[in-house]
Amino acid sequence: MITLNYFGNAYRNAQVDLYSSSHASLDAIVEYEENLYTNLFALHEKIEEE
Repeated sequence: MITLNYFGNAYRNAQVDLYSSSHASLDAIVEYEENLYTNLFALHEKIEEE
């Protein structure tokens, strides 16, 4: 079982890559982070359903 904590750690790792990418949409990152817990929880729920 994948935990919500795992998603948080994975997001932090991806965030480093996104900030260093020249193609990252900083506005989209900020928007996602405004509701980070909700977004990660929704992703967790989708994966757990499969």
